[in-house]
Amino acid sequence: MAGAAVRLRLLWEFADFRDVKTRLLSVDQLEAFWAHLRAGGYEPGYVAGVGRTVRAVLRWAARPVAGRDPVRLIPANPFEGYRFPRALKSVQG
Repeated sequence: MAGAAVRLRLLWEFADFRDVKTRLLSVDQLEAFWAHLRAGGYEPGYVAGVGRTVRAVLRWAARPVAGRDPVRLIPANPFEGYRFPRALKSVQG
C-alpha cells in the first residue's frame, strides 16, 4: 500500500488538489497532471501506474460497501469511462 500512497500523494500535491473535492476535479486538471508527470521525467510505465491507482481509488470510493459509513464515499465515479494513461507496449524485434 505504500506505493499507492506515494502515487496518490503526487496527485494531491499537484496544484494543491488536496483542497479540491473529488467531484470537482476536471478532465483538464487530470490531463495537466499527466503532462506534469511526463515533463518531470517520470517513465510512461510509472505514469500508467499512477493512473491505475487513481482509477482504483475512485472506483473503490464510489462502490457501495456494506458496513462502511457512509456506504459510498463519493456518490459516483466522476471519471467512469475516462481513458487513463497507459504504458507503451514494448517492441520486440
